[in-house]
Amino acid sequence: MSGILGGEGEHRLLMGNEAIARGAVEASVGLAVGYPGTPSSEVIQTLSRVADRIPMRVEWAVNEKVAVDIATGYAYAGLRALATMKNAGLNVASDTLMSVAYSDVRGGLVVYVADDPGAHAGMEEQDNRWFTRLSLLPMIDVSDPQEAKDAVVMAFELSEKYAIPMLVRSTTRVAHMTSIVELGPVRELRRTPGFERDIRRYTRASPKWCMEQHERLNEKLNLLSGRVDGLPVNRLHIPEDGADRGVVASGISWSYLRELLDRYGLWDRVAALKIGTVNPLPRGLIERLMEGVGELLVLEELEPYLELHLRAVASELDLRPKIHGKMDGWLPRVGEYTPELVERALGRLLGLELERSNREVEEAKAE
Repeated sequence: MSGILGGEGEHRLLMGNEAIARGAVEASVGLAVGYPGTPSSEVIQTLSRVADRIPMRVEWAVNEKVAVDIATGYAYAGLRALATMKNAGLNVASDTLMSVAYSDVRGGLVVYVADDPGAHAGMEEQDNRWFTRLSLLPMIDVSDPQEAKDAVVMAFELSEKYAIPMLVRSTTRVAHMTSIVELGPVRELRRTPGFERDIRRYTRASPKWCMEQHERLNEKLNLLSGRVDGLPVNRLHIPEDGADRGVVASGISWSYLRELLDRYGLWDRVAALKIGTVNPLPRGLIERLMEGVGELLVLEELEPYLELHLRAVASELDLRPKIHGKMDGWLPRVGEYTPELVERALGRLLGLELERSNREVEEAKAE
């Protein structure tokens, strides 16, 4: 039996991409289609090995745009579809995605894209979080295999609730890391596919229709904005007695931060915000954090996407916490983060020599 198959409550050792595949199984996806490219390939490879045991069509497409074309057809017909690709693949798929964003999708449509900090696959270090601002599409940025699986299930629920395509993003480190994942229930969706002809909804044949579709897309994002604070991918921790120092993290940076706070017992000394929805951002949680801290560290790989938005929120609310990250030279804009890099930045924020403490811990273990 493949590692991604099993019953609710069972545990499996899964790679991040295998967890994405399990999420597709739990969400009762009717079609999974992708174009191969590191670090995303294992999703379709994993599903293809069990395709004869699950009610799902699994296939490779000739490129990423065609993959999204095929997935969109399934979603228009009321079925759930997943399209997968690596970072540069989103450039190829953007022609379709930019248009589909304006149309309602009857079935859930989720696009999984894996970015590559560190250029392990020899491509550019493209940060696809910015695509969400261009396309006005929501995105969930995952931090570990368990969250990757759960995020796929959640993304399909949100896609159908708001009739909007959803993006799920990971990076090479998350896509290829391995950890224990608790399996959830497999939803049983019995749907008869069908397409309702509605040129006012699905085509761009008139400027008036285009503007109506654009307005409707903005309304969907506004509705979703009111919900994201309560989603489990966004979490705010504030110590009981408060804290003057705070950290915002997303993706693999959150996993590193959580491990460091556990190791050094620092949860009572720092406020911490995990951001999973990079569009729309959890505005209420951000404001609560910023109102209570005087200094803030932003942990994110590649571009200062979150940092720029946090600085904008601080200016808008006339809050003046010192914000540290890439824009003041604390952290790099090139390459992937490591636990050691995050450890140094956290120690600098708190005025602690954490690396020395870590050596002392390891020496004590050796004795």
